[in-house]
Amino acid sequence: MSLGIYDAFIFDRSYTMEELTKKIDILRKDVKKTIDIQLHKYVLEKFLYCYFLRENLSTDEILEIAKKETDYDRKMWLQDTAQGQWKSLYRNIVLYIRGKVRLEILLVSLILMTKNIYLFFDIMVRKSSQMMKIFTSK
Repeated sequence: MSLGIYDAFIFDRSYTMEELTKKIDILRKDVKKTIDIQLHKYVLEKFLYCYFLRENLSTDEILEIAKKETDYDRKMWLQDTAQGQWKSLYRNIVLYIRGKVRLEILLVSLILMTKNIYLFFDIMVRKSSQMMKIFTSK
């Protein structure tokens, strides 16, 4: 999925941490705007789906759908919809999205950390095997 951000940085020299931080801040602002727009669209889409569901179905029909729903969050959305609790529905959708985003960030962080650990051990194994060759060759 493209975020529509096509600016690139050319690293043509050694940069200080301050210079790199400034460059990354520019990128971070662009990405944040795009992500915020996508998150707002998702929240609006889910909210309007529930609103139009309420417009077209009775309370009992919505509650019947909620009984069959296995996902806890969606069940709560349907119950809020059946009762016309629009503020609660909006809040629950936003909290759901925030939870999903935090979970994704956590998973990406864990994956990167795991890769770094493997890289570290790979380097250590190579270094130790090189050291063994030096010691055994004498």
